[in-house]
Amino acid sequence: STGFNSFLVLELGSSRIQMKPLSRMTLDELVKSEGTTKTAVNLRVGRVKVQVDKADGLKHDFTVKTPVSTAAVRGTEFDFDGVRLRVQSGLVAFANAQGQRRSVAGGESSSISGGGAPGAPADEALAETATEVSTSDSETPQNQGSDTPSLGGSVKVTIK
Repeated sequence: STGFNSFLVLELGSSRIQMKPLSRMTLDELVKSEGTTKTAVNLRVGRVKVQVDKADGLKHDFTVKTPVSTAAVRGTEFDFDGVRLRVQSGLVAFANAQGQRRSVAGGESSSISGGGAPGAPADEALAETATEVSTSDSETPQNQGSDTPSLGGSVKVTIK
């Protein structure tokens, strides 16, 4: 469990789990057998950031379960709060409590609402914004004869 303004970093071989503030999680399984590392955690409440790195000659079976969904990964990095999944790299199998699943790839996100199936993956675009607004007391053709000053401006959005 983590409290206010606290976090926990748990390193398990080549995997890393960062528990965010106000999270509660248990480690249900950690087994290394026949070239496979199997890890299962149960996120009861809160949010985690998980990074599962590939290791030479070793397969990963890494699962984060919550009361409403499950995220299973192999060689990836993602943010997950039990309802919303955002994948930075790799591929995550995202399933609801009834077993309905979707694959969510790096740069995509998905969520579950109302106990339904995971939503279609959507691109995670980063936006850089710049806003410029100017005002003027001068009369323009649009406000001639009016006591209202003109308000001009522009908004610039760049998607990268």
